[in-house]
Amino acid sequence: MIDIKAIASGSSGNCYRVSDGSTALLLDAGIPIHRIQQGIDYRLGEIAGALISHEHMDHAKAVPELARRGLLIFGPPEVAKACACPSILSGPALRKFTVSTWHIVPFKVVHDVTCYGYVLDSRKTGERLVYITDAAAVPYTFGQVHYMMLEANYSMNILSRRATEGAIKDELAARIVQTHMDIDGAIGLLRGLDPRVLKQVWLLHLSRDNSDADAFRRMAQRTTGAEVYIA
Repeated sequence: MIDIKAIASGSSGNCYRVSDGSTALLLDAGIPIHRIQQGIDYRLGEIAGALISHEHMDHAKAVPELARRGLLIFGPPEVAKACACPSILSGPALRKFTVSTWHIVPFKVVHDVTCYGYVLDSRKTGERLVYITDAAAVPYTFGQVHYMMLEANYSMNILSRRATEGAIKDELAARIVQTHMDIDGAIGLLRGLDPRVLKQVWLLHLSRDNSDADAFRRMAQRTTGAEVYIA
């Protein structure tokens, strides 16, 4: 069984630990290194690598420090430049690579910079995990997935209401729509998954002001019948 721990999620920083019982990885590292250490019980030596979605600092803040400590880090080419870390590994989307017991395939999602999602297949458990964040759209379907970690940043109804009330500037609202996934988009992706094998759904990167965690959880549960967690 794959174990997932949300260390941080949201616009202030994103970081998750996943493990198949043999190999632990970080998904994104957008918080200070001391917070990552706290979140993994100061066992950084047990982390085999970090997969970074994109160059924005709420996903890549700790990359330089992790690289200095010798951690294997993979991400889009722009991450190495943004973080001034030439040692970061990179590769084209859809090219599979392996980190210990994980087979990993990065794929591009729609954001305002190059952004990768990741498919992780565990040779240890025979299970598949998919990680998607900061994606206005995803041009793929995934079918049989056991663990889905998926952005559900906002509700269009809440965002539109707040824009009408003047609680959020139109320019910011437009940027959110163009660069992030709303709950309806997330539900659309979840509908494409095989409910016979789906075990857990993790909804990620919820906006503090433009989301409704309880409502989002209920929607995902009704759609999938799986366990649903809010990161």
